[in-house]
Amino acid sequence: MVAAPVELTSTSVCISQSQHARTSPAQQGHRLLARPVDRCQPTRAQWFRQLAGLFLGTVLAQPNRARAAKQQEKPKKVALITGASTGIGKATAEQLCRSGMYSTVLLAGHNEAKTEATIQELSPLSSTKLEFLPLELASFQSVREAVKEFQQMQLPLHTLVCNAAVMALPERQVSSDGNELQLEVNYLSHFLLVNLLIPQLAATGVDGDPARIINVSSSAHFVRSPLAFGDLTDLNLSGGEGDGGFLLVIL
Repeated sequence: MVAAPVELTSTSVCISQSQHARTSPAQQGHRLLARPVDRCQPTRAQWFRQLAGLFLGTVLAQPNRARAAKQQEKPKKVALITGASTGIGKATAEQLCRSGMYSTVLLAGHNEAKTEATIQELSPLSSTKLEFLPLELASFQSVREAVKEFQQMQLPLHTLVCNAAVMALPERQVSSDGNELQLEVNYLSHFLLVNLLIPQLAATGVDGDPARIINVSSSAHFVRSPLAFGDLTDLNLSGGEGDGGFLLVIL
């Protein structure tokens, strides 16, 4: 008897060992002759393609998953910027808002009207909360009060940007603490501010993402100054000169 021809199609059917055992030897031989390629057992090349596809799919999906997870996370960082109503301070506040990393940015300064105008301008850019923090850098007492008010908010502090400064004074001016105005606003008060906020910064920073203190500098440090020659005898400009004595903003 001649076996009927078997039609081979692209669809293969896997047969279990139990099914194979129930067939007769003749049927088993017929089945082996009729199926030269077992499509249920992928070839080495097919296995390689499957593994490669799985690997590439996993690797390529990881950045997308990371971005998606990052987008779903609510920003939790808090920043404080001095002198953020105009200039570099305002531009810094804008970029922090656009970054999507900050939930709150505090704009510290002495001119509430200008700062509130900046807040109104920047608020539509993102969901970042912008707040005004009263701070007069010409007064050590004001610095301490500003820090106390911030601490009462019970917020973490991830980024402190020391930006505010005065310069080009026509004549010597003295702060309420008896220091030359530029020296106190640009240096001494920021030094005090940083030191008073160290506990919040230290508590917030973690390995891999430390808290940051950023001091904004000025190209005015290129101007010739007695300080460039190590003359520190009269930082308070007691001689009465204005910016001509030394023209430095924040180191």
